[in-house]
Amino acid sequence: TADLPADWQGVRFEHMVGRNVRLDARRDPPYGSLFRELLAPGGRVSLAERVPRRSTRLSELAREVWPEGAAVLERIETGLFGDPGNPLVNWDEETVKSALVQAGVHIVHEEAATYPENRTISAADIARWFKTDPKTDGYGKRLAEVMSARELKTFQAEIEKTLAGREVEWRTEVFFVTGELSK
Repeated sequence: TADLPADWQGVRFEHMVGRNVRLDARRDPPYGSLFRELLAPGGRVSLAERVPRRSTRLSELAREVWPEGAAVLERIETGLFGDPGNPLVNWDEETVKSALVQAGVHIVHEEAATYPENRTISAADIARWFKTDPKTDGYGKRLAEVMSARELKTFQAEIEKTLAGREVEWRTEVFFVTGELSK
Protein backbone atom coordinates (compact mmCIF):
# COMPACT_ATOMS: atom_id res chain seq x y z
CA THR A 1 0.00 0.00 0.00
CA ALA A 2 3.03 2.28 0.26
CA ASP A 3 2.81 2.73 -3.53
CA LEU A 4 -0.62 4.37 -3.27
CA PRO A 5 -0.94 8.16 -3.28
CA ALA A 6 -1.24 9.64 0.24
CA ASP A 7 -4.91 10.57 -0.22
CA TRP A 8 -5.70 6.93 -1.10
CA GLN A 9 -4.26 5.48 2.12
CA GLY A 10 -6.97 3.56 3.94
CA VAL A 11 -9.09 3.12 0.79
CA ARG A 12 -10.49 -0.41 0.43
CA PHE A 13 -11.74 -1.87 -2.82
CA GLU A 14 -14.82 -3.99 -3.43
CA HIS A 15 -13.26 -5.70 -6.44
CA MET A 16 -9.71 -5.88 -7.73
CA VAL A 17 -8.64 -7.31 -11.08
CA GLY A 18 -5.08 -8.26 -11.92
CA ARG A 19 -3.16 -9.80 -14.77
CA ASN A 20 0.22 -11.47 -14.25
CA VAL A 21 0.43 -10.14 -10.71
CA ARG A 22 2.36 -13.24 -9.69
CA LEU A 23 5.17 -12.34 -12.08
CA ASP A 24 6.33 -9.75 -9.55
CA ALA A 25 6.86 -12.48 -6.98
CA ARG A 26 9.91 -10.76 -5.50
CA ARG A 27 7.67 -8.01 -4.17
CA ASP A 28 7.84 -7.31 -0.47
CA PRO A 29 5.37 -7.71 1.12
CA PRO A 30 4.18 -10.73 -0.91
CA TYR A 31 1.34 -9.94 -3.26
CA GLY A 32 -1.19 -12.08 -1.33
CA SER A 33 -0.94 -9.83 1.71
CA LEU A 34 -1.65 -6.79 -0.47
CA PHE A 35 -5.12 -8.13 -1.21
CA ARG A 36 -5.79 -8.44 2.52
CA GLU A 37 -4.74 -4.80 2.96
CA LEU A 38 -6.55 -3.38 -0.08
CA LEU A 39 -9.81 -5.35 -0.25
CA ALA A 40 -12.85 -4.43 1.80
CA PRO A 41 -14.27 -7.29 3.88
CA GLY A 42 -16.19 -9.48 1.43
CA GLY A 43 -14.35 -7.84 -1.49
CA ARG A 44 -13.40 -9.92 -4.50
CA VAL A 45 -10.17 -10.36 -6.39
CA SER A 46 -10.01 -11.80 -9.91
CA LEU A 47 -6.66 -12.75 -11.40
CA ALA A 48 -5.42 -14.05 -14.74
CA GLU A 49 -1.92 -15.45 -14.28
CA ARG A 50 0.31 -16.71 -17.11
CA VAL A 51 1.98 -19.88 -15.78
CA PRO A 52 5.47 -20.11 -17.35
CA ARG A 53 6.21 -23.67 -16.22
CA ARG A 54 3.11 -24.96 -18.03
CA SER A 55 3.67 -23.08 -21.28
CA THR A 56 5.80 -24.07 -24.27
CA ARG A 57 9.43 -24.76 -23.47
CA LEU A 58 12.44 -24.37 -25.71
CA SER A 59 13.24 -28.10 -25.42
CA GLU A 60 9.86 -28.95 -26.97
CA LEU A 61 10.64 -26.80 -29.99
CA ALA A 62 14.12 -28.25 -30.39
CA ARG A 63 13.03 -31.88 -29.93
CA GLU A 64 11.77 -32.43 -33.48
CA VAL A 65 14.62 -30.61 -35.22
CA TRP A 66 17.61 -31.34 -32.95
CA PRO A 67 16.98 -34.16 -30.43
CA GLU A 68 20.47 -34.01 -28.89
CA GLY A 69 20.09 -30.32 -28.12
CA ALA A 70 16.59 -30.87 -26.78
CA ALA A 71 17.93 -33.39 -24.25
CA VAL A 72 20.40 -30.80 -22.92
CA LEU A 73 17.65 -28.17 -22.71
CA GLU A 74 15.32 -30.55 -20.85
CA ARG A 75 17.96 -31.05 -18.14
CA ILE A 76 18.43 -27.28 -17.86
CA GLU A 77 14.65 -26.70 -17.69
CA THR A 78 14.23 -29.24 -14.90
CA GLY A 79 16.57 -27.17 -12.76
CA LEU A 80 15.32 -23.79 -13.98
CA PHE A 81 11.59 -24.35 -13.45
CA GLY A 82 12.07 -26.32 -10.24
CA ASP A 83 14.53 -23.94 -8.56
CA PRO A 84 12.98 -22.69 -5.30
CA GLY A 85 15.20 -19.60 -5.57
CA ASN A 86 13.65 -18.49 -8.90
CA PRO A 87 10.27 -16.92 -8.06
CA LEU A 88 9.59 -15.91 -11.66
CA VAL A 89 9.07 -19.48 -12.87
CA ASN A 90 9.04 -21.88 -9.91
CA TRP A 91 5.32 -21.54 -9.12
CA ASP A 92 2.05 -22.88 -10.42
CA GLU A 93 -1.70 -22.65 -9.80
CA GLU A 94 -1.39 -24.16 -6.32
CA THR A 95 1.14 -21.50 -5.33
CA VAL A 96 -1.27 -18.72 -6.37
CA LYS A 97 -4.20 -20.30 -4.52
CA SER A 98 -2.11 -20.88 -1.41
CA ALA A 99 -0.97 -17.24 -1.31
CA LEU A 100 -4.57 -16.04 -1.60
CA VAL A 101 -5.83 -18.43 1.09
CA GLN A 102 -3.01 -17.38 3.43
CA ALA A 103 -4.15 -13.78 2.92
CA GLY A 104 -7.68 -14.70 4.03
CA VAL A 105 -9.15 -14.97 0.53
CA HIS A 106 -11.66 -17.78 -0.04
CA ILE A 107 -11.38 -19.24 -3.58
CA VAL A 108 -14.78 -19.13 -5.32
CA HIS A 109 -13.73 -20.02 -8.88
CA GLU A 110 -10.64 -21.35 -10.61
CA GLU A 111 -9.93 -22.45 -14.15
CA ALA A 112 -6.86 -23.05 -16.29
CA ALA A 113 -6.93 -22.50 -20.03
CA THR A 114 -4.30 -23.11 -22.69
CA TYR A 115 -4.04 -20.65 -25.55
CA PRO A 116 -2.17 -21.81 -28.66
CA GLU A 117 -0.80 -19.30 -31.13
CA ASN A 118 1.41 -19.44 -34.18
CA ARG A 119 4.65 -17.68 -33.36
CA THR A 120 7.75 -17.18 -35.46
CA ILE A 121 10.92 -17.70 -33.48
CA SER A 122 13.25 -14.77 -34.09
CA ALA A 123 16.99 -14.44 -33.67
CA ALA A 124 16.20 -11.85 -30.96
CA ASP A 125 14.16 -14.48 -29.05
CA ILE A 126 17.08 -16.88 -29.17
CA ALA A 127 19.58 -14.19 -28.14
CA ARG A 128 17.37 -13.37 -25.14
CA TRP A 129 17.10 -17.05 -24.15
CA PHE A 130 20.87 -17.48 -24.35
CA LYS A 131 21.74 -14.29 -22.48
CA THR A 132 24.31 -15.15 -19.79
CA ASP A 133 23.79 -12.09 -17.60
CA PRO A 134 24.44 -13.21 -13.99
CA LYS A 135 21.52 -11.03 -12.84
CA THR A 136 19.04 -13.16 -14.77
CA ASP A 137 18.31 -16.83 -14.20
CA GLY A 138 17.51 -18.21 -17.60
CA TYR A 139 18.73 -20.70 -20.14
CA GLY A 140 21.97 -18.85 -20.93
CA LYS A 141 23.13 -18.60 -17.35
CA ARG A 142 22.28 -22.23 -16.65
CA LEU A 143 23.93 -23.48 -19.85
CA ALA A 144 27.06 -21.44 -19.06
CA GLU A 145 27.32 -23.37 -15.78
CA VAL A 146 27.66 -26.70 -17.62
CA MET A 147 29.33 -25.65 -20.90
CA SER A 148 32.42 -23.77 -21.90
CA ALA A 149 31.93 -20.41 -23.64
CA ARG A 150 32.83 -22.07 -26.94
CA GLU A 151 30.37 -24.93 -26.43
CA LEU A 152 27.66 -22.46 -25.50
CA LYS A 153 28.29 -20.37 -28.61
CA THR A 154 28.17 -23.50 -30.78
CA PHE A 155 24.97 -24.67 -29.06
CA GLN A 156 23.31 -21.27 -29.58
CA ALA A 157 24.35 -21.27 -33.25
CA GLU A 158 22.78 -24.71 -33.72
CA ILE A 159 19.53 -23.54 -32.09
CA GLU A 160 19.53 -20.46 -34.34
CA LYS A 161 20.13 -22.63 -37.40
CA THR A 162 17.27 -24.99 -36.55
CA LEU A 163 14.69 -22.61 -35.05
CA ALA A 164 15.23 -19.00 -36.15
CA GLY A 165 12.58 -17.96 -38.64
CA ARG A 166 10.46 -21.06 -38.01
CA GLU A 167 6.80 -20.74 -37.23
CA VAL A 168 5.81 -22.91 -34.27
CA GLU A 169 2.72 -23.50 -32.22
CA TRP A 170 3.33 -21.77 -28.90
CA ARG A 171 1.11 -22.65 -25.95
CA THR A 172 0.50 -20.30 -23.08
CA GLU A 173 -1.35 -21.49 -20.00
CA VAL A 174 -3.34 -18.92 -18.06
CA PHE A 175 -4.76 -19.59 -14.62
CA PHE A 176 -7.93 -17.68 -13.77
CA VAL A 177 -8.91 -17.42 -10.12
CA THR A 178 -11.52 -15.43 -8.24
CA GLY A 179 -11.61 -15.17 -4.49
CA GLU A 180 -13.46 -13.30 -1.77
CA LEU A 181 -11.85 -11.77 1.30
CA SER A 182 -13.31 -13.14 4.50
CA LYS A 183 -15.71 -10.77 6.25
